[in-house]
Amino acid sequence: MPYTDKNGYVPHTMEEVMQLILLDINDQFNTSYSYDQFVGTGFYKFFYVLAQRIVALDTSFAEVYAKLQDYVRFMNEQINAPAVNPERALKILRTAGFTASVRPVTQDTAGELAFCVDLDDKLPNYATQKQRVLDILKTCTAGGIYFAGTETGTSILSNGQAMPYAFFLPARYEVSLKLTIHASASSGLAVPSESQIKQTLADNLAAMYRMGVDFEPERYFTVSRDASYAAAVKLEYQKETGGAWSDEVYKADFKDLFVFNQERMETVVL
Repeated sequence: MPYTDKNGYVPHTMEEVMQLILLDINDQFNTSYSYDQFVGTGFYKFFYVLAQRIVALDTSFAEVYAKLQDYVRFMNEQINAPAVNPERALKILRTAGFTASVRPVTQDTAGELAFCVDLDDKLPNYATQKQRVLDILKTCTAGGIYFAGTETGTSILSNGQAMPYAFFLPARYEVSLKLTIHASASSGLAVPSESQIKQTLADNLAAMYRMGVDFEPERYFTVSRDASYAAAVKLEYQKETGGAWSDEVYKADFKDLFVFNQERMETVVL
């Protein structure tokens, strides 16, 4: 059965097998059949069934070899590029009580895995919490992956080997918010108190905002969901004290963490 690097083993055709049988018959019985003459002989009818079996076996072998090649290729890919499911890692971290995000893969960061975990490195139990994170990264990622991060350490594998792991701490921003509400003269509904409005906004932020995601002001307080008494609303944010107010979408880095507090919320009702 012929073999090529490109196509692997290629099964013989019926005609190719019968041609080989013809050569052996002519040699064994000192005959000189052409292929056309051979087709009409009893030899042809006798060996045709055998040729069918040979072709079937060739085909089965070629299929098994192709599957073996696919398996070897798959295993090589697993070894050379171990897979990891970042979302699974994030879920496990969150289940353990950690707020975390993962860096999107780009051409410049291919082959690296970077998590950001919301820890305070000034707390007395930081070393313990840090080790918990490193151990979680070990359990939900494949060995041999390179981790980027400022917080580095090791975690022990089942074979006793110490493997390096790392993660980033967040860049925290004490964000101020200003919510401007244009009351509707036709709604007939009373405008809630300032404390009620702030609580609604705070609840929405707690439910919808996550570290490392773009901050989209219009998502967190809407007329249809939160203020049927209003004709229009506008939420603005100030990333740094004394900075400019903006209602544009903030394109966040995966380490960015906006921290909100009702004391830094201002409401304006017009």
